[in-house]
Amino acid sequence: MSNTNLLMMLSALLLAACVTSPEPLPSKPLADAPDAWRAGESASTAVSRGWVKRFNSPALTSLVDEAQANNPGIASIVSSVRQARGLSDRARAGLSPELLLIGGASSDGATGRNGSNTQRTNAGFSASWEPDLWGRIGQGAAAAKLDAEAAYLDERAARYLLASSVVDAYVLALEANLQADVAQRNLDALVKTLNFVTIQYERGLRSGRDIALIRSDAASAESGLVVAKNAMRDALRALEVLVGRYPAAEIFVEPVFPELPALPAGGVPADILLARPDIVSAKLRIEAAYSRHKAARAAQRPSLTLSGLIGVDGEGFSASIDPAGLAWNAAASLAMPVIDGGRRRADVEIAAADIDAAMASYREAVLDAWEDVEQQLDLWVALRDQEALIARALAEAEKALGFTEFAYDIGTADLLDVLALQQRVAALESQQVAIQSARLIQISRLSLALGADWSDL
Repeated sequence: MSNTNLLMMLSALLLAACVTSPEPLPSKPLADAPDAWRAGESASTAVSRGWVKRFNSPALTSLVDEAQANNPGIASIVSSVRQARGLSDRARAGLSPELLLIGGASSDGATGRNGSNTQRTNAGFSASWEPDLWGRIGQGAAAAKLDAEAAYLDERAARYLLASSVVDAYVLALEANLQADVAQRNLDALVKTLNFVTIQYERGLRSGRDIALIRSDAASAESGLVVAKNAMRDALRALEVLVGRYPAAEIFVEPVFPELPALPAGGVPADILLARPDIVSAKLRIEAAYSRHKAARAAQRPSLTLSGLIGVDGEGFSASIDPAGLAWNAAASLAMPVIDGGRRRADVEIAAADIDAAMASYREAVLDAWEDVEQQLDLWVALRDQEALIARALAEAEKALGFTEFAYDIGTADLLDVLALQQRVAALESQQVAIQSARLIQISRLSLALGADWSDL
């Protein structure tokens, strides 16, 4: 290379190094995390794994495992992770030289009685390489690798959500089943009362109004039973879809609620930043956006490509492997963007905006996570207190119903009083089932908000 050409190349590289590019906007700081959660009574010890098994329900644990293996949504996300890893491998391949084995043969000749035929063969290697002078290829590969890691964490977050969703659907199916039991017991009590009053009516001791009132309440209770059974079938179908089965409303669920686990340890708010896979994924996407910004800036500078070819060429196969026919050539080319209509500068601006968007998404995800935990810890206390109050109200209502039924039997109370208390007891039993269901679901959602792994592996 002559001194003039070398000087021109160095000048181009120097000019490219002076290119200015748009920078990301200064980011707003993340809110400071307190030393402990403000709501609830959660212990500050580290969040434990395997929270699903703490329900002590083998059927529920089995369904969560089945969903992890068969849920179609998870299968789609796994494919996305494979794609992201493939893109990462492809981007990293740009850092290595490319070597190709080439070969060919040709034949030409004349037609006719005295025509001749000439055959030529060639074989060799072709190599090319673009040195990563400014880090453009390396930064692109780094961004692709970070994207792949973020995609894997997105899969983990989806699996966490799926485990919680299966628990919620299972508990709702149990709740609907138990609500149907409440409605059935209420209906049975009304039928028993109707039979007793009918006998008294036939003896002239009760009026037709009493018969009509009981039949009205019985019809209303039977309607509630129909609604509860339909809700149970809907809940079972939802659960079957989550685990990848046909929605036939035939899945087995236990006849009672699983054991209510103790309030899980919540750690401290700062632990969320490392425990929740969606938060870590959002942080990795910030790093990937910075790498893409650096790659876009590097694309404004010159690129150098080195290429070479070595091989043999001759007539016949023997000539193609004769070292005497060996030939080679090497070349270097330098390309520098001069006029591109502002495309490369726009790419840098887009990359800078992506950084700002990724940082905003990260801040939003962290704040949402903190809010989720604080709400669930607060809900734990509210539901616990509410369950105790409902239990007390139910005990008093059952006691009042017993007194009133006795008074009705001896003729000192009206049937309306008995029916009203029967419906009050049934309503409180229904509320008690709903509160127990809500407490189980609250444990599931708190574990999800804390980033606790459903598996203990």
